Amino acid sequence: MATVVKAEKFKVGISLKGHSPTSIVATAKPQMFDGWLRVHGDSGSHYFAEGQIESYSVKTLVYSTALDSEPSNGQYHGISPELASYKAARLTEAAAETGQTLQLFKHLSVLLPIMHTAERNV
Repeated sequence: MATVVKAEKFKVGISLKGHSPTSIVATAKPQMFDGWLRVHGDSGSHYFAEGQIESYSVKTLVYSTALDSEPSNGQYHGISPELASYKAARLTEAAAETGQTLQLFKHLSVLLPIMHTAERNV
């Protein structure tokens, strides 16, 4: 029987000379090789010249249990638009830290209609 192992992901923040900082969700730890920093992400590898890097950081992503839940399980049933807005903001922050954008979209698809009911009732 096969064992399923969830791949570890990393958030790599990079500041290059003359550019604004950027972050990449990497599927492996970045490697410095022959003067180049290689960051491998879901969409392929990115290479940065060592001489152009001002700083970089590597952080192991920790997944948010709030985002791991299924939004259709009734957890948002009957909440106020204000609370829906608060939850949407907190989940967006968590997704920015964890990279769980698909799960965020699922939650927002339930929360946004609740938030819009306040606008229709004004």
